[in-house]
Amino acid sequence: MQWKARLTRNAKPLWASCCLMRDSNPAIVPNNYYVEKVLLAGKGGNLKPFFALLEALKNPFEETSSNKVYRDPSMQLNCNYQTFC
Repeated sequence: MQWKARLTRNAKPLWASCCLMRDSNPAIVPNNYYVEKVLLAGKGGNLKPFFALLEALKNPFEETSSNKVYRDPSMQLNCNYQTFC
């Protein structure tokens, strides 16, 4: 709601705001779920998931075929999943 309200005060057209967001926000962010999945596979000797994620992260601001799986909004993640720094 705040974003829509802010747009009403914007002198530039909506497409300009969308272009700015697309240029400023990455298409892919290394979600903790995928990072842990890669780590577990690597621990077991399988580096294929690591190299797939690495390839997907080479162009984080572009929607590429290599990062499509990581951009899937229908991916249901575990709501009880916790990470620790």
